[in-house]
Amino acid sequence: MKALLATLLSLAAAAPALADDVASFYRGKQIRFVVGSAAGGTYDLLARIVAQHLPAHIPGNPSIIVQNQPTAGGAVMVNQLYALGPKDGTVIGVPLNSAPAAPLLQPAAAHYDSSKLIWLGSTHA
Repeated sequence: MKALLATLLSLAAAAPALADDVASFYRGKQIRFVVGSAAGGTYDLLARIVAQHLPAHIPGNPSIIVQNQPTAGGAVMVNQLYALGPKDGTVIGVPLNSAPAAPLLQPAAAHYDSSKLIWLGSTHA
């Protein structure tokens, strides 16, 4: 019982430290949303709405900018982020909903493994 209590107390003490680490990482940083479609479309609009409200929910309150890379139905953007993008949470791809299936349906254009990407969610139902 004492071991369980000690473990719980150590975990409780570690949680604020982890939040502080995340806050210190994101403080003063800029997150980029890279949208795989043209400016002015639905994906762009929804990315800009999320970018406007999300910083208040990330420790450290980083700023978020939206960039568009409308090439090959978003496959070029996903290829680029998969191969070269920073994997530290400072760049988030906003692909079209077809992106997870693209390597199966368009293997000549989609050079990424969908199962190795981290999918945060979708603004589309």
